[in-house]
Amino acid sequence: MIDNDILVAPLYQLYEQRKFRQVPVIYGSTTDEGTKNVDKTVTSSTLDAAIRATLGNITDAQLAKLKTAYPESLNNVTFSGAVLNASYPGAGDEWHRLATMFGEGGVRCIAYFHSDMHDVAGNTANWHYHYDVLDPRDAANGNRVYHTVELNAIWGPNNTDGSPPPHYYISNKDGGIADVVPIMQSYWISFVRTFDPNKLRMPGLAEWSPWTLKDRHRLLFDNNGTAMETMTDAERKRCGLIMPYMKANNAFASPLKTLPPFANGTYPDPYQ
Repeated sequence: MIDNDILVAPLYQLYEQRKFRQVPVIYGSTTDEGTKNVDKTVTSSTLDAAIRATLGNITDAQLAKLKTAYPESLNNVTFSGAVLNASYPGAGDEWHRLATMFGEGGVRCIAYFHSDMHDVAGNTANWHYHYDVLDPRDAANGNRVYHTVELNAIWGPNNTDGSPPPHYYISNKDGGIADVVPIMQSYWISFVRTFDPNKLRMPGLAEWSPWTLKDRHRLLFDNNGTAMETMTDAERKRCGLIMPYMKANNAFASPLKTLPPFANGTYPDPYQ
């Protein structure tokens, strides 16, 4: 699997020149993308250096603005309202704050950016998901719904190359989360066979509406099943703040340097 973040800069040129084929696409992300991808031991005394290590030579004012958008309270309660433990084994006191910042900046916002560009380029077969199926083990250790954990649902827990969360083997009626496996597979099998995730999906599941810049609808997978939801205004504002830093970083440019035009060169980049 290729992370979204390494593709941002090349896609500017590909989309602008319209050299890609308009094939059906699915993009998406998990709720807690950053927990396994940042320094778990980060503390209040090392947080600023950890942010600068990723974003480069940002100013004190820029750093302060990012820390205001991603406040210290994230170490206790997530943006979605989940209450965290005061501490986790081996973790510093700023772990979840840093994880949220770079989970959004490094994956979630970039996934939205890809879907946005497909919509602007006229691709109507353009779907987006939000994966929020939480295993009790990962709730207890603080990793929560971490980067690529949804592969256990797409492929099945016996067909991944890692240690699957244990509750993927236990049915929902018995306190597990295994029911998400056939649910998610039904959308993916439908997409592979028909180029549409809806046609062969299991009866009773939510119809997956395409993503557009106007509506920003995405399919939510959670412990209760599936439902359509909309990207929040607050999330969009945070992406608007952090995406220019991440795009500059991946284009090997100075922070907030003006980058090439969005999509076909005529539509204003919503994240710059």
